[in-house]
Amino acid sequence: MYAVVARSRRDNPALVAQGIEHRSPKAGVAGSNPAWGATHEAAAASAAPRLRAGSEALMALRRSSAAISPTAHYTGYVWARHGLGPRALATRTGAVLYTSLRPAMAAAARAGGPTLEGLLIARHRAMDTLLSEAIESGRVGQVVEIAAGLSPRGLSYATSYAGRLTYVEADLPAMARQKREALAALGTPLPAGHRIVEIDALAADGPLSLGALLDQLDPSVGTAVITEGLLNYLPAEAVTDLWARLAAGLRRFPTGLYL
Repeated sequence: MYAVVARSRRDNPALVAQGIEHRSPKAGVAGSNPAWGATHEAAAASAAPRLRAGSEALMALRRSSAAISPTAHYTGYVWARHGLGPRALATRTGAVLYTSLRPAMAAAARAGGPTLEGLLIARHRAMDTLLSEAIESGRVGQVVEIAAGLSPRGLSYATSYAGRLTYVEADLPAMARQKREALAALGTPLPAGHRIVEIDALAADGPLSLGALLDQLDPSVGTAVITEGLLNYLPAEAVTDLWARLAAGLRRFPTGLYL
């Protein structure tokens, strides 16, 4: 599966320069340079009191919008550490949370069970594969990623498919602002067709609603909507409501794909 994902992102010099491709340490990719992760994790380990609090906070997160921000830091760090994203998307908060959970991950691995880190990587790459197939086949030319957090996917795909893909990353206002700042730290403008907007995934209407966002897209172009990791934090009724609004919204496009 990894070969498919790597191929879909292409050996694009722009991606390599920004540290997105899983290549050599010269590319600045966390996953290909163990020293990078070790440096961040050593710094995090020095903040021992915060580690314990960070672990307890992450493990005790409730199903609410307030839970999304800490896990966005954690997943962003995991993706960068494995070479799926640029270093700018790996935060100190993510390093603290990652380090605090390492004992639990190690115990799970020794017991022969899955780890949260492994599940996150597998899910991310599986969704990459499905999305790449839809784009390569011509069925999809627009993507909306709800609760994008610190995911590297938007930058990666907008760069790989520059000129033929619109990629909209959407999240709560504070998270969207942090994502813009993190990407600005790369020192290069966003690829054409790539933008980061604010959304309230639970809003039935209004300027921050899903419907308002879909109204801004080209109705003649196939569209994919991604909600990676979002549904875990929502009660069943909210998930059902979101799915209903997604189904209604995607009907306006010639192809509607939900991942």
